[in-house]
Amino acid sequence: MRRCVVTSLLRFRYNGVLKPVRAIYTSALRSQEKVQRRTTNPIVESLRYERKSPIEHILLRPDTYVGSTGVAEHADAWVVSEDNQRMVQKKMSYSPALLKIFDEILVNAADNKQRDPEMDQLCVNVDRWVNQ
Repeated sequence: MRRCVVTSLLRFRYNGVLKPVRAIYTSALRSQEKVQRRTTNPIVESLRYERKSPIEHILLRPDTYVGSTGVAEHADAWVVSEDNQRMVQKKMSYSPALLKIFDEILVNAADNKQRDPEMDQLCVNVDRWVNQ
């Protein structure tokens, strides 16, 4: 923050002698004005900032937590073919947010395997036609 000193010094008379007081910093005065302007009307302040629950915050701003919710294009993606026998290269469109959520589920399952040695299987079934 840059400070500018007002060229004139405040002087006051004490027992007939003029004594200089400290210089006035204009940036300090401006910051005090800003603080006073912000806090003078609490109704305006309450309208500007709304308190939201964590769930409301996630639903209103998903980009903060899971990335872009728009559709992304990937030109050279390797996917399993329709007959489940081989890998083929295709142009694919997907939601990065959905991919991030799916990745988080798999990472949590892998962490669970580390904690529970009796876990021997992890099944993930995705059916886009049934929406499950």
